[in-house]
Order: sequence, then C-alpha cells, then structure tokens
Amino acid sequence: MKLIKHIALIILIACNSMALAQVKFEAKVSKQKLGVNERLRIDFEMNKDGDNFNPPNFDGFTVVGGPNTSVSNSWINGERTYSKTYSYFLAPKSVGSFTIKQATIEIEGEIYKTFPVKIEVTKAVDRPKDGNNAEFIASENIHLVAEVSKTNPYLNEAITVVYKLYVSPD
Repeated sequence: MKLIKHIALIILIACNSMALAQVKFEAKVSKQKLGVNERLRIDFEMNKDGDNFNPPNFDGFTVVGGPNTSVSNSWINGERTYSKTYSYFLAPKSVGSFTIKQATIEIEGEIYKTFPVKIEVTKAVDRPKDGNNAEFIASENIHLVAEVSKTNPYLNEAITVVYKLYVSPD
C-alpha cells in the first residue's frame, strides 16, 4: 500500500513539473481595433529561449519600428522565471480587416507557432490633446535618442547608455 502511495506521489510531482515546464509562445497586440492614423504594437512573447525566430508577413501594415527584443530572467524563492519578447510597431496602410499570420520559433528542437491575430482598421481617429499621451508628445517635435558606448560588447562587459532628449523650441 505504501508503495502505491509513493508511486502515485512521484507521478503527481512529475506531472506537476511537466505542466510548469510547458512552452508558451503567443502574440499580443496593443489594440484589436485602431484608426488608419494610429500605430499598432505587436509583441511575440515566449517563456523559454528559442532560435530562428521568424516574424509573419505584416500584410496591410508597414513596419515602422522593430524588431525590438527584451529579455527578463529572474529567480524568486528558487523559482526561475524567463521571458523573451520580440516587439514590432506597425502602421496600417489602409482601412479594412486584416489578419496578422503566425510567427514561428524553434525552442528545444521543436517549432512553435502563434495564433493568427485579427485587426480591424477604421478611418482616421482624432488624436487626443492629452499632454501625458505618448503619441501626442511625439507629434509635438520631441525626439529621444539612445547612444550606446559599445555596440558589440563581450559577455558581462559593462556598457553605458546615454539618453538625449531633443525638443524643438517652437
């Protein structure tokens, strides 16, 4: 009887650890519906490091920024949390309904795909006059530049990033 309990406990722990180790690879968008004069941010997020990331063709959109990559790796109470994100900023070319197709990546020898994302582009929308809105500030002749001390540092080499904010006096 004890042997059966031990085997059941081992199976339960093994299933739990496999469930925690599942790979997630998904596409997230800043909004599902936007005006033709707005920008869309799409993030491709994964919880394990992968190789050979292939973004989809952004049919109906122009890529105005990206790919930008961010990586987060943390240990909290002995638990490792990892996240890697590829981000793109897109401008719609016209009004209509569009589908952003699947992105693919290879993680641990397997190919993973995101689900397609449907986006509705409407006619131009009025821009808000909110001073805290990033799009409004960007349209008001303000520009931020990041200068990196070394573009190809070796592992664990310190680098310096200087941010310069340029503002038009008009």
